[in-house]
Amino acid sequence: MKPTRSLALAATLCTIAVSSASAATFTSAGAFASATTNIQTETFDDNIAQPDLLGAPVITFDNGTTSTARDTQQFNRVTDGVFIGGTRAGRDDSFDDTIIFDFGRQVTAFGADFIGAAEIMISGMFDGQTQSFLLGDLRSDDGFVGLTSSTAFNTITFSTDAGGFLPFGNPTVSLQAKNFRLDNLALGDAAHGDPMSPVPLPASALMLLSALGGFGALRKIRQRS
Repeated sequence: MKPTRSLALAATLCTIAVSSASAATFTSAGAFASATTNIQTETFDDNIAQPDLLGAPVITFDNGTTSTARDTQQFNRVTDGVFIGGTRAGRDDSFDDTIIFDFGRQVTAFGADFIGAAEIMISGMFDGQTQSFLLGDLRSDDGFVGLTSSTAFNTITFSTDAGGFLPFGNPTVSLQAKNFRLDNLALGDAAHGDPMSPVPLPASALMLLSALGGFGALRKIRQRS
């Protein structure tokens, strides 16, 4: 096998190994705390000035996180010590109503106490790839959900696929919006490393690259002799 083909094969195997990684999820706040460091928690104790019942299209929490609602008819507000968000599914992605949290910094750990969020999906760039988790699959009751990633991310999107649609009229109107509440937003770093570190290579990939390097050195020695 030619060295160039060997290196190409190694690169392919490394890519496959890295892309198969998945973010670690937690339903215990204690386990999450043990797996993370530099955690800062937003408790939503301070209400944010909002023009009406639904809130505002964009609001900023005390920790610097901005929450953006795609549609003006969505809940996007902080009141009585909790965040209230609203999502809605359309017939296609161009009409999905989502809530996006932008943390304003790179983190590798996210967690919060969720209420009424079983049909809410959280999505983001975790472990170097786009991943989504249905909160109801992680836990069926209200409570804590958290995740850690081997690579840094700075946004999370909340959405839903639930709800039916009107059989006539505007085909993008959803019959059912899914609202949820969130408290004790925790952001920080996974305990396994720096939030800006690159995706680590698996041990098997490193061993393969070392072996290929040895073959290359042996071939050079033979050519000289």
